[in-house]
Amino acid sequence: MDDEDEEAKVQNKSENLKDLVKNQTTKNLFELGKIIHTSELENKKGDTIAIIVGSKSSGKTALINGYIGQSQKDIKPTGAIEYYNLKKASILSSEKHCSQIFEIGGGCNKGGLFSIPFYSLKKNYVAVIVLDLSQLQSITYNLRTWIDTIHKTCKNYPSINQPNLKVLEKLDDAKQIHCLPIYKLVVCNKYDIFCKEDPEKRKWVSRALRYFCHHNGCSLIFTTSNEKTLLGIFKIFMNHMLYNSALIEKSEKEHNQPLFIPFGNDSMSSIGEPRTNKSGGISKLQSLDDIWANSLNEFYPQKKDEEVVAKNNLQARLEEDKEERIDYITSNTN
Repeated sequence: MDDEDEEAKVQNKSENLKDLVKNQTTKNLFELGKIIHTSELENKKGDTIAIIVGSKSSGKTALINGYIGQSQKDIKPTGAIEYYNLKKASILSSEKHCSQIFEIGGGCNKGGLFSIPFYSLKKNYVAVIVLDLSQLQSITYNLRTWIDTIHKTCKNYPSINQPNLKVLEKLDDAKQIHCLPIYKLVVCNKYDIFCKEDPEKRKWVSRALRYFCHHNGCSLIFTTSNEKTLLGIFKIFMNHMLYNSALIEKSEKEHNQPLFIPFGNDSMSSIGEPRTNKSGGISKLQSLDDIWANSLNEFYPQKKDEEVVAKNNLQARLEEDKEERIDYITSNTN
């Protein structure tokens, strides 16, 4: 089969996947899994699949559109899974590097879909966890839940390449780090909102995120999908993960700046100790993960993502009811 026929075959399979994700029913999701697992998208060994997950309404689609050069206008919520098939010309040869992006819509309740893109051990897999810096009440819950989901899924695929192990060997605090089998990037979106928070609060949120990322072998960046420079940082990281392009060598750990910390560039000693709440000390029964999560409670009581969403929906409904009552009173007094 020549290159044109093979490319047409790949494109046709890609269109089939796109049709399925546009009409997401239970049956179609099973068909989607069937196509992936019997995939004719078996490109060359080493091609990369990125699975993008995260908080509901955290801006996952906007970041992807920014990366691939699509419009940021009229973005609709992702139902269950969105699929992107990408190709990038090689600088060193005439070959094209292929990569695929699977976006898992919704929040932590869609974690069961994370395993769907795992269809070939020839592939390199990367996970991108997008967090919402405008919803700080659920930020540690979302991060910990998705890390746990990734860890449980990867246990079923022991042969997956483990890219972080070489970096891990060079770290002084390697014994305190739980590296997962695939490359992970934590993207904290909506930095333009977060930077307006009180500096002391920003410091402790940043430290907590640094702890969880370093402890679990994740890279960490702060970004904003509608800000060119910060979106450029996200693009650099995506190109590095998908096509092994060069990564900026220096890191940024200052909490008054958008964080940029590739895995291996942080340390427990640099992060420091967690903040203790004024209400009391630290229980010996608590894990260090729990202590760091609870350290934010004084500023932002940590809740499950669903609780935050429900609260925001309730507030929105109350505002609508208030406006309707005002309109009714105004119309009846004229």
